[in-house]
Amino acid sequence: MYEFCRGIVGRYGIGGFSWFGGIAMLIGVVLVGVIVYLLVSNRQRLSNTNANTGANTNTSTNTDSTQTILKERLAKGEIDEETYDILLKKLNK
Repeated sequence: MYEFCRGIVGRYGIGGFSWFGGIAMLIGVVLVGVIVYLLVSNRQRLSNTNANTGANTNTSTNTDSTQTILKERLAKGEIDEETYDILLKKLNK
């Protein structure tokens, strides 16, 4: 059995690459780590950028949509006109 393993592995490691195989594996692991780091940092940067730009534009959109919801609730009879006026004034502050 020893002779069989020695024939495959050889005197200088698998395929005769002894120390070079270890360095190549280390380079591969570092390369994968760098790629994962870049993907994660890029995703966080993009989500922060979207959050910052979206906050400014969503304010007017949110106000419009809340006024629309308020009008629908008034039309359905869920709230009366007095409550509608009070809530509308609070929204426009």
